[in-house]
Amino acid sequence: MSVGLASPREQPRPNDTPVWTLVKNGRIAQCLTRIDLTVDGVELRYLLDGEFRSSRLYVGRFLAELKADAAAKRVELEAAGWISHGH
Repeated sequence: MSVGLASPREQPRPNDTPVWTLVKNGRIAQCLTRIDLTVDGVELRYLLDGEFRSSRLYVGRFLAELKADAAAKRVELEAAGWISHGH
């Protein structure tokens, strides 16, 4: 997973699809997917309070791996006390 050096406020795009949203102590963690047609792939993005934290690009037919990675991150955060907020 690549980690961004800066944390710019994320601007939603029309093709962003929420996977899950968790909350803890007034903070919001989000996971979303973004289609990247330039490489025939899907980017899995993680945000904290609307700021980009990390992402990974899944090219070709790796949708099952994308779903597994998103689920694993959610389990990790829920174990740390984050709770579901929709999705």
